Amino acid sequence: MADPTMSRGNHSPAFYAPDELAAGPLNVAHVLVIGSAQGLTLAQLVANVFPGAHADHILFDRPGDLPSPPRPIEDYAFVLVMLPLRTIMPETLFLGLNWHDVDGYRQCLGQSVQRLRAMLAAVLGKQPGIPTFVTDFLVPQANAAGRLLPRNDIRNPVAYVRELNAVIADHLMRDDCHLLSIDDIAGRIGRRFIQDDIVNTDSNGAFISDWNWAQDRDGPHPPMPLAQANEVRSDDFVRAIWTEAGAMLRTLIAQDRVSLVICDLDNILWRGVIAQEGTDSPTLIEGWPLGVIEALDTLRRRGILLAIASTNDEDMIRSLSPAAV
Repeated sequence: MADPTMSRGNHSPAFYAPDELAAGPLNVAHVLVIGSAQGLTLAQLVANVFPGAHADHILFDRPGDLPSPPRPIEDYAFVLVMLPLRTIMPETLFLGLNWHDVDGYRQCLGQSVQRLRAMLAAVLGKQPGIPTFVTDFLVPQANAAGRLLPRNDIRNPVAYVRELNAVIADHLMRDDCHLLSIDDIAGRIGRRFIQDDIVNTDSNGAFISDWNWAQDRDGPHPPMPLAQANEVRSDDFVRAIWTEAGAMLRTLIAQDRVSLVICDLDNILWRGVIAQEGTDSPTLIEGWPLGVIEALDTLRRRGILLAIASTNDEDMIRSLSPAAV
């Protein structure tokens, strides 16, 4: 059911995963989170979206064998994999490279791809029959080397991380394993409110937190906590990740599936009452009506049945609708 704490318009995580049609809550008791220390923070906050749920976290921050989960795998509703960018793209790999050493950057990217594929291979296939959601990496907010430099050049950290994200997407072409794009979520909420590359390395690729502020507060010029000096929306980001995971799970298990959409015509597919006002208005379908039409067409292509419930005369509407839509 709708959560009143999330009703903040397009600032809400539910804006992209609306729950108004949810007939009931998801049955999520246990979740397994595999990967970075950042994943531990997510695990600790899982109950914010799935009330009463518990998440186990397996730290997996370097290539190697995956440790066994603390409970039988069939106990988990789903698995969330969040690999650490810093393991795949460590700053020691490319810091100090000459900007003109393009081959050196290509070699770095090749090593990163090898590490990424090795870690994906170690994680995937270990949870047969259990839905597995794999996150991508947060793309850096900008190329610090210069805004006029080549955008799609792998020397640009933005392009570098996008290449890694493409590897993840290509690797997930199998059943029960799906991409959960936290990079998309960051873009929706606003990267400047979330990503820690404003103070950390591009390769850290995490959301903003004040986990190490205590190490600096006794110095001669102690900085303000990041959450105090900036508008930080990491909590919204975490909630949005779990909300998206819940929406994906609902789709996979066909919970609250919609098979038919019924709509009226006047002031739904077009502005006004078409039988009275005709089809001469230039704004008849421009704007939100065309958006509704596009949404309905998308549903139709996805196999959802569409129907009309209207008091209009069918023959008159059929004669007018080609001009209208």
